[in-house]
Amino acid sequence: MNCPKCNFEIENAARFCENCGANLQESSVYESEQPAQEKPMRKKWNILGLIVGILLLGIGIFAIINVNGSNATAANESYSVYIPETFVQMVQSNSEMNNQSKTYQDPNGAVIVVVLENKKDVNASGMNNLTDYCNRVQTMISAQNGVGVSQQNTFFNINGLPAIRCEYSWNDKFGTKAYIEANKYYYQVCVEVPENMRNEYSDLINSVINSFKIQ
Repeated sequence: MNCPKCNFEIENAARFCENCGANLQESSVYESEQPAQEKPMRKKWNILGLIVGILLLGIGIFAIINVNGSNATAANESYSVYIPETFVQMVQSNSEMNNQSKTYQDPNGAVIVVVLENKKDVNASGMNNLTDYCNRVQTMISAQNGVGVSQQNTFFNINGLPAIRCEYSWNDKFGTKAYIEANKYYYQVCVEVPENMRNEYSDLINSVINSFKIQ
């Protein structure tokens, strides 16, 4: 064997190096203990690497879930609006269902109507913004109900969404309608009540109109 310090050739049973005087027993103990110390260190680093890998994987999964959740919300736009308990949903015709319309009525003849139209379809018809959409619908209402319809428009905001509030009167009806622009749809929220009960329904009208929001 050779001395671990000076590499001088010595006998296997020698306790000291004849050349440099190194204690060979201490060297052998050091050599035998060194691997034993390195193994725990390697094991420690392996465990740390595993923990870091698990944390990174968890962060990646969390990010993917959040992105998918955002895309799902945008792809499936839904709304909520306050409908008082006294109002009952009416049976809809096929044309109303195709226009994605819902109608509710109370015993006094007051009516709440919610309509949504796809923005892509509306824009394809030459209406490029909320004002164009509002004007088109109001023109249709005037044509259907005659010259007795008077309308007044006000721009405002409903829970972060641009909107136009329209108040109109015709025959014995008073109506308040909000035209609302969201991500995928234009919405109409209309409350129409008997003219002689206009003041009585004032608070209810505002509660319904202002409750609209995208979920």
